Amino acid sequence: MNGRCRPVDPDSDAMRGYSTKDKANKDHCMSVDALRSLHYYPTCFARDMCYYLVDGRLWACGHFEPMSSSHQDCLKSTCLFSSAHPLGCRSTNCMRTMQLPVRNPIRVFKIKCTDCLSRGGLRRGGGN
Repeated sequence: MNGRCRPVDPDSDAMRGYSTKDKANKDHCMSVDALRSLHYYPTCFARDMCYYLVDGRLWACGHFEPMSSSHQDCLKSTCLFSSAHPLGCRSTNCMRTMQLPVRNPIRVFKIKCTDCLSRGGLRRGGGN
């Protein structure tokens, strides 16, 4: 895939429920290196499988403190975790894994977390 993700198709299942304006803003392609540099994965990234959306606090040190999570359904009949998957299906072709959870910072703090503060004190450059 030459280091890039595929663009999001505005008419795909991943974009179901988004407004036309949101779809226009989400048709870009982000490099894999740019994704790795983030502390969380953006919710506009194409999702091919079910995943958990984790709401939480993002601290200046880069630590993420989860507060709640919700299951995001891919709505594919071939995904074991989807509500669209038929009951009693024993096919070996069904996807049996979920994608990594998506971190959704609902609170962003400009200070380090309590663990980093206790390890490094208030001095500059204290531990991560």
